[in-house]
Amino acid sequence: MFQATLAACCAAPPPATEPGVILAVSAAHQPAEDSGGGGAAGLLIGAAAGGAAGRGLGRALGVALGAAAGSLAGANLEAAAQPTDGAAYTVRLSSGQVVTIIQHLRPHEPVLRTGQPVRIETLGSQQVVMADAGAS
Repeated sequence: MFQATLAACCAAPPPATEPGVILAVSAAHQPAEDSGGGGAAGLLIGAAAGGAAGRGLGRALGVALGAAAGSLAGANLEAAAQPTDGAAYTVRLSSGQVVTIIQHLRPHEPVLRTGQPVRIETLGSQQVVMADAGAS
């Protein structure tokens, strides 16, 4: 019983969805998102590489400098690997409200068109515009 209650308590809620129609589409530049993973991985690799050289104070300096350089390099590599091209979609929702959502475009992902039925998925503060496959 406790496990079922705990699972129900802590399960992520499903995203809220609302249908709509695209009113306008324009190109948008979206800065890369920093998850912190690139910097963290770089920090660990840099610290290990820096610690492999020297002894005592030299080794400590090598670890510190390697960690700093690795963290910076890892964060830059992560940012460079992410798409920055985006689209600004202006959508009239079924409620009548008009919203504009800017989102990254993934490789090989088609840009949605004006007049196309879509659905907006909202989870927390994140919103995504998706083609509504069920609309005709």
